[in-house]
Amino acid sequence: MIMTQQELEILFTDEVEAKKFWMAKRIEAGICCSNCNSKELRWDSSHNSWVCRDCNKSFTIRSGTVMQDSNLPIRVWLKAMHLMTLTKKGISALEMQRQLGLKRYEPVLYMVQKLRVAMGERDNKYELRGDVELDDAFITVVTPGRKKKVKGVRGRGSEAKQSILVMVSRNNAVSKKGKKHSNPGYIKLLVMEDMSEPEVVTGFFESVKPADTTIISDGYSSFSKLKQVVKKHKPKVTPPKQAHIHLPWVHCAIGNLKRILNGIHHHVNKENLQLYLNEFAYKFIRRRVPFIFGNLVKASVNMAWR
Repeated sequence: MIMTQQELEILFTDEVEAKKFWMAKRIEAGICCSNCNSKELRWDSSHNSWVCRDCNKSFTIRSGTVMQDSNLPIRVWLKAMHLMTLTKKGISALEMQRQLGLKRYEPVLYMVQKLRVAMGERDNKYELRGDVELDDAFITVVTPGRKKKVKGVRGRGSEAKQSILVMVSRNNAVSKKGKKHSNPGYIKLLVMEDMSEPEVVTGFFESVKPADTTIISDGYSSFSKLKQVVKKHKPKVTPPKQAHIHLPWVHCAIGNLKRILNGIHHHVNKENLQLYLNEFAYKFIRRRVPFIFGNLVKASVNMAWR
């Protein structure tokens, strides 16, 4: 869905046009009653809602979408979606508040976090397969009650670091000159409570189709049991300075993620880290899509907010 700048300006300033747009997207996605799943509905123009012909339950154009339980105008939601997808890197909630011209920060943060949930739910439909690079990483997080500038262990086991599991599918190809190369495909990033073998296997099964997967990883012991559940496992112990050669796309993704979190958001807390990972993965997968505003609209319309 490509829209001109003029069409976007109208959509972001005219609430009537924004409602028409959102209603059209809901109809396009398919509407059914949340109570009885009936598709026999009628539009009640006096209350701006659909009414089920079978059970008589009514619901608005926001119900069952990312906008449910929100009092912010639809045009504000649509503009927020556009701002979040305007660049590959992202935007902080504070900058979003400035761009939208809203007085209160909390509704903007809540809106942005709900959109990140929608991104994650959309990407959960994908499964990694083929050659998949696998590695763990450590993200600096803010922990409530923890004193700053207190010396502790570094890396794995640190209170200031949160472990995440990073998986990137690798698309292998051969150039016209016969040179082998690869490109990154889908990506999955999961917050891990710990990097024990059971936790790694559980997180792995949430994202990958084991029967069709060849895992490429380092020699970390927690990855050892994966060879029992995948088609093939290729672990390799590599010096830290050469790890990016063995796992190029995983390390590229980790480096980009850390720069975005440090440069734009400055710090994140452990509870919301997965939401930031959702946004990064959503944009990484669609990095070659010129205008992903329409993709996020579709994901937000189909999101059953609970």
